Amino acid sequence: MLVRYSLIADGIGGGKISKKVLLSIFFAITLLSFNCVYAIGEDQNLAYSNNSTYVNKTFLTNTTQSNNAPQSDNCAAGEPTRQTTYFSVNQIKVAASTVRNSIEKNRNFPNSVLIGQTQVTMPQFLELLTTATIQINNGNTNPIPLRNYSAPTSPLESIVPGNIPKTEYLKIANDIKNYMDTSRKTPDFAYKTSLGTYLRYENLVYMYSMILDYYNTSGNKAAFAAMKPWTVISNKIITYFTVNQIKTAASTVRNSIEKNRNFPNSVLIGQTQVTMPQFLELLTTATIQINNGNTNPIPLRNYSAPTSPLESIVPGNIPKTEYLKIANDIKNYMDTSRKTPDFAYKTSLGTYLRYENLVYMYSMILDYYNTSGNKAAFAAMKPWTVISNKIITYFTVNQIKTEASTVRNSIEKNRNFPNSVLIGQTQVTMPQFLELLTTATIQINNGNTNPIPLRNYSAPTSPLESIVPGNIPKTEYLKIANDIKNYMDTSRKTPDFAYKTSLGTYLRYENLVYMYSMILDYYNTSGNKAAFAAMKPWVAVIYTGTTGLTQYLGPTANCQSNNPTIIAYAKGIIGNTTDPYERAVKIFNWARDCVEYSFYYNTTKGALGVLNDGNGNCCDISHLIVALSRSMGLAARYEHGTCNFASGPYGHVWAQIYVGAWFNADGSNNCNEFGVINNWDTANYIHRGYYASLPF
Repeated sequence: MLVRYSLIADGIGGGKISKKVLLSIFFAITLLSFNCVYAIGEDQNLAYSNNSTYVNKTFLTNTTQSNNAPQSDNCAAGEPTRQTTYFSVNQIKVAASTVRNSIEKNRNFPNSVLIGQTQVTMPQFLELLTTATIQINNGNTNPIPLRNYSAPTSPLESIVPGNIPKTEYLKIANDIKNYMDTSRKTPDFAYKTSLGTYLRYENLVYMYSMILDYYNTSGNKAAFAAMKPWTVISNKIITYFTVNQIKTAASTVRNSIEKNRNFPNSVLIGQTQVTMPQFLELLTTATIQINNGNTNPIPLRNYSAPTSPLESIVPGNIPKTEYLKIANDIKNYMDTSRKTPDFAYKTSLGTYLRYENLVYMYSMILDYYNTSGNKAAFAAMKPWTVISNKIITYFTVNQIKTEASTVRNSIEKNRNFPNSVLIGQTQVTMPQFLELLTTATIQINNGNTNPIPLRNYSAPTSPLESIVPGNIPKTEYLKIANDIKNYMDTSRKTPDFAYKTSLGTYLRYENLVYMYSMILDYYNTSGNKAAFAAMKPWVAVIYTGTTGLTQYLGPTANCQSNNPTIIAYAKGIIGNTTDPYERAVKIFNWARDCVEYSFYYNTTKGALGVLNDGNGNCCDISHLIVALSRSMGLAARYEHGTCNFASGPYGHVWAQIYVGAWFNADGSNNCNEFGVINNWDTANYIHRGYYASLPF
């Protein structure tokens, strides 16, 4: 710097400087000027240096260069000169091949790469890669300077596999270069790509390494970059297995599941313990490769376990076209996300096919190929709850038939529902026994004598019943048996009822056990298949008597139940029938069918009068039904109401007979049945009262 000196000699104010002093000052200034840079003041026009050139008022400083490249502009006037390193496009291409090969071989992200004698960090290398990519596209072979950039802090990624075309990867390259050269920072990701919102930093390095490696090895510009999520690229291959090894392991897993009725944690393939998430990916890949005739070894990688498996399927077959599609979907999902799916979604058998069942399905498919040498045309599937339900023991059809006789006799003798039955040394619950009964019924019809497994089922919760007495034919009871078995084996639950039977809407659980106990008892004692099952409501099956119903058992003025004629008629009607419910049904049916209805008001004839005349109104027909019932020890009463007939509302009386519950017995119309009134609207009437003796 040029300085104006004003020196004042000691003791001399404003005097001249001596010649000797001036020479000394000039000498000192001359020494200081060597190897130094001086800048003029802001109001001056010249700059001087011992090695400087003045061109159009621009100050150029000569520095040491690499590869004969021009000087960097990163030095300010007055700073010591710095050496800038340059790399040729060819050097960067070669390094790109090195980085690509390293990532694909080691499945991790390198910290740096050596270019010539210089160790280049990955942030630096990303800038070199993008710059070289742009320059190659523009036909520019200028050397590229190496600069420093801060590392990324929070890389994110959410992409799907796919191709990034040349126009896009060039745009991303320009965006990255502009960002890095402007901010001196390395981006965490490229934003809003055609494959997803975030393409993370590591994958950017890998992408441009691939692009430049392709140019390095082929001499051509890449038309696109084939990309996968970084989690896929960086997932290390632990080992490789042949398709034959995976097929053999599939047989092992299938046999284990079917024998032990649980899901294994892992399977040993060679010397490697493979987890079930890993095995599912191996299974699906092997299934796809077998279909394509591909015998290449399959890599083993790591996958996170499923978290919330769901299932809602029915038993059935998944055809080959579908199980191959599911296999491709699973493989793509796992290889993209490194996660194991909870289920396959929207299958032909139901909305969710759970993870465990997927492993089992492809184990079956590959086991079939392993043992037969053929590709499976379909996979026969059941819900996982069925597959995983452990078999406690097996019973023969004969054992089940014998115990069916025991249960039938117990119900009819004790008039209650047993909690369990002993078969051999095993205590079997009634839900379990219902499944055994229906299975045995089906097998007997098919001539199948295979032993039947015993499994666990939850108990019913809300049995309902609304049936009339009658016969359920063989075709129907076999259909109901199949429905029950399918429901129980699918859900592991016991049904509350059979729905929409020929005898009524609901046939309750206890009556189902009783019905199939009767059917198998008949086969056990006669050796013949039952042509039908004679059914009645469950309350009638367990009817125990008339305790507490004394007022409904004795004679009244118009209900002459102790009259010998009434008693004789009643005995003739019921014949040898001992069952109270069947007696009530016979009495009602006789009165309905043999007594004519006559219209008049209130009581006129009473029971005996109707019996003699063969006709009566609703009051007198009810007197006869009540009298006949009471004469045979059945409790009976009257109900009075205002009822809505097709012709309008009328006062009406009808009988009720108690056999475990009060059953309507309206004999005034032939369309009525025991327990069921059809000639007026029972859902909409005014109840007036119940009577032991009708007062009018």
